[in-house]
Amino acid sequence: MGTVWRFLNFDDSLWKSGPAPLGYGGISSGGVTVQIETDVNSMRPRQSTSYFRKTFEIDDPSAFLSLEASLLVDGGVVIYVNGVEAFRGSNLPDSSDYSTTPSPDTDDGNESNYTGYPIDPALLIGGTNLIAIELHNAPGNSDMALDVGLRGKRAANGNLPVFVGEPFTVKARSFENGEWSAVTSASFTVDSVPASAQNLAIAEILYNPIGAGQAEVDAGFDDGDFFEFIRLENLSPEAVDLSSLRFTDGIIFDFSNASIRVLGPGKKLLLVRDEAAFRLRYGSEFDGLITGEYSGQLSNGGEQLRLIGADDAIIHEFAYETSAPWPDLSALDGSSIQIVDRSVDHGDPTNWRASGSVGGSPGGSLDFASWQAGVFSEADLLDSEISGEDADPDGDGWSNFFEFALGFLPLDSTSVPGELSSKLSQVDGENYLTVTVTRAPGERAVRIVAQVSEDLSNWVDDGVLVLPELVLEDGSVTSAYRHPLPIESGKAYLRLKAVAE
Repeated sequence: MGTVWRFLNFDDSLWKSGPAPLGYGGISSGGVTVQIETDVNSMRPRQSTSYFRKTFEIDDPSAFLSLEASLLVDGGVVIYVNGVEAFRGSNLPDSSDYSTTPSPDTDDGNESNYTGYPIDPALLIGGTNLIAIELHNAPGNSDMALDVGLRGKRAANGNLPVFVGEPFTVKARSFENGEWSAVTSASFTVDSVPASAQNLAIAEILYNPIGAGQAEVDAGFDDGDFFEFIRLENLSPEAVDLSSLRFTDGIIFDFSNASIRVLGPGKKLLLVRDEAAFRLRYGSEFDGLITGEYSGQLSNGGEQLRLIGADDAIIHEFAYETSAPWPDLSALDGSSIQIVDRSVDHGDPTNWRASGSVGGSPGGSLDFASWQAGVFSEADLLDSEISGEDADPDGDGWSNFFEFALGFLPLDSTSVPGELSSKLSQVDGENYLTVTVTRAPGERAVRIVAQVSEDLSNWVDDGVLVLPELVLEDGSVTSAYRHPLPIESGKAYLRLKAVAE
């Protein structure tokens, strides 16, 4: 029969039909006798394989939680659902064809029992479905039988299964004979790990937003503090369970009722002072990141922040300040502070920098792939000689990745970072080799690493970032990197490398 008979559009109008059980001979085992209702393949010479088809209707296949074939069979059986193999008896090899006979006659040793076998409910479709069966039997065998029913467990009509994507609690009670039972509850979670200082970072704090514009004042938000936010990030390759987290100092927020309670690998979320104000200023682009509004407000003069987890264990606790050695925002009205290395001490003031743009970066840093998609055409994206990391399509001497890292345009030769500036700078009376570079406004998922060498062959990431960085009026940031050792004699080399984060 080939394979076409397994599909719904096959014309079976000339096939015979009849009620099950189907087969021939006497089927009995353990004192149980099965009455064959429709005689199939009894006339000699018998065929090695018989074929069966049956259609049935399904209104909502997605509602099925499980599916089982209740099977009575004497022979070797293969079941197909909508053309896809769903079950094969253990007495038939995978390579069987129409001439293959089963060994032994039944795969469970009991020809008169109905046995349940799981079927993947994902094989079901909405509307007309087809179950197709091939039954193998030795032509000289004295009997053959087939009966099969499909049983499915599903939600009630109109009620789809609940898929657990984050921790939540279900409360339920039953109604019987006019009375409600007591309420019972069960808590469910997902495959995640508890939040810790090692997998969760407070990545950005906008504690002193720029003042309200006229449209914002007209909407009732007459103070810049309405537009505060804090951004958190998952540093790990695993989902992090936030449900036990609470901010208890500086601001107040309980994640047990937050809209985001599991944070996927590398994902970000936002806590905002006022969601309506935030959306008015930033639009709806970040709606999927907002997990809720906190109580209180971030002090413009600096204050203590405390984030605790299960059993009140401290995740992060530190006090930010508004002047050196913390980033000084006195000349940068509306900028945020952003952590430099998310994996180390949040209380180290030198590990924070001012944002490169007013309003901070609620969505986090721009990654290279998103930058590529924004500056190159679809055709260019297919050509690595134009859009690849190492390509230089405008011939200005800067690769695409370095133009991305420093915030310049790869298709405009006049948009260039310019030459790196090198000099000897004095620290405590000692001369150090120093290289300075300026990056355009905006936050990108890249860091600049200063590497040093003694022979131009072996390089190590030992260069030192000179803090604080200089933020210019247009939001550009100038950073200086120096050799870790003073220049006394001989030669030393210093270079900058852009590394994706």
